[in-house]
Amino acid sequence: MLKVENLSFNEMIQNICLMFTPGTITGILGPNGSGKTTFLKTLKKIWTPTSGQVTWNGESLHALSREKMSEVMSLVPQNPQVTFGFTVREFLEMGSYPAVSMNPQLYQQTLTLLDLEMLEDRPITELSGGERQRAYIARSLITEAPVMMLDEPIANLDICHQQSILKLLKEFAQSGKTVILTTHDLDVAESLCDKVAIFSKGGCVGYGEFSETVTPDLLWEVFGVLQSQFK
Repeated sequence: MLKVENLSFNEMIQNICLMFTPGTITGILGPNGSGKTTFLKTLKKIWTPTSGQVTWNGESLHALSREKMSEVMSLVPQNPQVTFGFTVREFLEMGSYPAVSMNPQLYQQTLTLLDLEMLEDRPITELSGGERQRAYIARSLITEAPVMMLDEPIANLDICHQQSILKLLKEFAQSGKTVILTTHDLDVAESLCDKVAIFSKGGCVGYGEFSETVTPDLLWEVFGVLQSQFK
């Protein structure tokens, strides 16, 4: 289990307390500037927390080296940018670094799952935004980390690939992974996520099942919309 206690980063997120269970998908919802991306980066210790702690099965995750942390947790960023001309194959091979060597069978399966077989030898700098997004998701899979975090994972994808990625995320959770994702799409959150956490102004103001948490009052207070506008 991944447990977050009083996690803060400067004034951007404050005292976040959440628990993430293996085999589930948790959606982080909130308007722009509410702290969703900051939370993921602080959780991964890309940004060093101001206070708080993160534990994985009772062990302090942030006390581990970055290499050891990568064996537990992967992060797919929003709008990923790559400035070096690695091929898709080379880019995915880098994702296997925590495990030292890449599993050839897993590599081929991942190429197929993410529809990257025809792009294997292309420089990643030449890919479209959606193709690059799929390559990042593939690299996250190849790490075999039990915790998978994704920042707006379907934002740059066409409808066909959106549906395939959402289906894959369900399968990842069913296989025992802990999946955490940010999204602005309330319909996706309602249909996909086992739990949702609602962020507003750097704090978590709600947590639980979608139907119990995303109430008319919360929709108005956090998102400034009426329930009739959502539905």
